[in-house]
Amino acid sequence: MTEPSWQTSSYCAQGEACLNVATTNDRTVILTESADPDGAILSTSPATWAAFLQSVKETSTHHGDAPADVPAPLNWIRAADNQTGPGPWIEVAMGPGDLVRLRETSAPGPVVTTTRAKWEAFVQGVLAGEFDHFAERVGGTSPVMS
Repeated sequence: MTEPSWQTSSYCAQGEACLNVATTNDRTVILTESADPDGAILSTSPATWAAFLQSVKETSTHHGDAPADVPAPLNWIRAADNQTGPGPWIEVAMGPGDLVRLRETSAPGPVVTTTRAKWEAFVQGVLAGEFDHFAERVGGTSPVMS
């Protein structure tokens, strides 16, 4: 098996630990935080990743200004709440403090933990389309809105 080629947002400060995304040989999308002490890796399908990216783009209207409203501590929010079906889905929880956590509903055990600043850098990369190529492609086009 080939080592994943990890990608981080260009909005993440040089040399800082940030959220990293890659794919495995079987096209599973994987996400980790390089400074996460638990080394958790979230694994999901390209279709679930596409729904997650779409949701981040639709709900991140602040585009780098003031942070969006933060849900109560560890109130897991399904990122693609406008999608129907059994999932699986990626969920995000803000707090307590400066922490942001991500998990996948079919395997909620691995929880990737990052900081608000690193999450915001990741969101800026999502808004810029930097992670769209990890999403499932149908008919040669990405299902993710730019």
